[in-house]
Amino acid sequence: MRPRPTAVGYICREVSGVRQEWDEFRVRSLAARFGYDYAKTIVLGSGTADRIDQLIVSVRRVDAEAVFVPSEAHFIAGRVPTELIRIADVNTVDSENTYARWIDTDEANAATCGNAVHLEVGTEQRREVQSG
Repeated sequence: MRPRPTAVGYICREVSGVRQEWDEFRVRSLAARFGYDYAKTIVLGSGTADRIDQLIVSVRRVDAEAVFVPSEAHFIAGRVPTELIRIADVNTVDSENTYARWIDTDEANAATCGNAVHLEVGTEQRREVQSG
């Protein structure tokens, strides 16, 4: 086991524009402040057809537990992709949001030994999950 968890940064080239170097510095700094070993910054253009898939491949390749991004605007339509949240925490610098990894309800039912409270993705409502 590594002494500290690994993180990567993600930047959409067109969103950062001339601030790209500054944005890279900000995501590296926040990752360090949160206690992560920073592996690399992934910079992709908006013209990249499958940029989220490429990001996910990079996250898995370095076994990153978190992705740091300047803001949600770096993702398509300004929304953090759920497929990314399934594998890593996503932290934004500007809004200071953390999108924590989650598992779906079926997985939660299989994994819990008692009652658990889960936030339903998309509904923003809490509900009790019975296991057993």
